[in-house]
Amino acid sequence: MEILLLTLIIFGILSQNVCLSAYTKRNGERGIFALTALIALAAFAVFFFAGGFSYTFAWRYVPYSVGFALSYASANLFASLAIREGSLSLTGLVTSYALLVPALYGMIFLHEPIGVWKIVGILLLAVSLFLINIEKKAGEGERKITLRWAIFAFLAFLGNGFCSTTQKMEQAAFGGEGAVEFMLIALALVFVIFFTLSFIKERKDWKEALPRGCAFGLLCGLANGACNFLVVLLNPRMPASVMYPLISAGGIVVTTLVSVLIFKERLSRSQWLGMAIGVTSIVFLNL
Repeated sequence: MEILLLTLIIFGILSQNVCLSAYTKRNGERGIFALTALIALAAFAVFFFAGGFSYTFAWRYVPYSVGFALSYASANLFASLAIREGSLSLTGLVTSYALLVPALYGMIFLHEPIGVWKIVGILLLAVSLFLINIEKKAGEGERKITLRWAIFAFLAFLGNGFCSTTQKMEQAAFGGEGAVEFMLIALALVFVIFFTLSFIKERKDWKEALPRGCAFGLLCGLANGACNFLVVLLNPRMPASVMYPLISAGGIVVTTLVSVLIFKERLSRSQWLGMAIGVTSIVFLNL
């Protein structure tokens, strides 16, 4: 059962990255707010129908939901922009490093022991980021690293990291109570925020961007919601120190394979080495 859940989660991560890449290649930066609203709406639907229709809402969940909503919105928005500007595989790698943020939160605020493995993981992470950002003359099929891509990827990294951190804070505060309700409130807030922004800023793009990208947004949201819900199911079945490295490393591997084999992206030797060291650093950070 654990292997099946892990496989489905990794497939969901791949599906999100592919859908975001397909949308941005077709529409560019047009309709990004509307896309994020669609993703949140579809993810909300997954939690609503999969949660069993038995919910208990409480105001104490709201502050954590607001924090998660802002982080989730940033993660999706800037990941879309990063994939538009640069490599799908490298964007997936950088955003997967987001587990470093909740790890640092645990060390600083929860006084968790740092440990030699976390120090090694952080050092390997620094080496990996250096290798994948070595500038190389772009050739056929390559996507050159740019400042815009670096900024968008870093903001997506922070958004993903604070998502996990907010979840960790909510679970610590309530002992795992209200996990589904917490997510429903957060996803509803994301939808309202980005639908409002899209209505104000993007109405002129709706006729062209939405018909061409609506399906990608809905599929990405369904995959995102399914991933988050499956993680909730897998959490009590598997130690976090095993589960998160497998999810992160598996997401990197399958995203890289698809980006190279299907999207024909080309990585330099140093970037391949950085990718391998990045996978290793994720494992060490969770030991």
